[in-house]
Amino acid sequence: MPFQISSSIQSISRYFMPVSRRDVSIEVGVSDVTVGHYLECLADMGLVQKAAE
Repeated sequence: MPFQISSSIQSISRYFMPVSRRDVSIEVGVSDVTVGHYLECLADMGLVQKAAE
């Protein structure tokens, strides 16, 4: 499920975590399922928007 993250959130993420999501996943052992769940939670809070399919 594609997500479109707002530019402000992207710039904040880039500032605090200048590594790819895959690197972060390997480093902290987070699976894509967990990342997807996290994005769902952010979407529920209105911080990210699901991209139109």
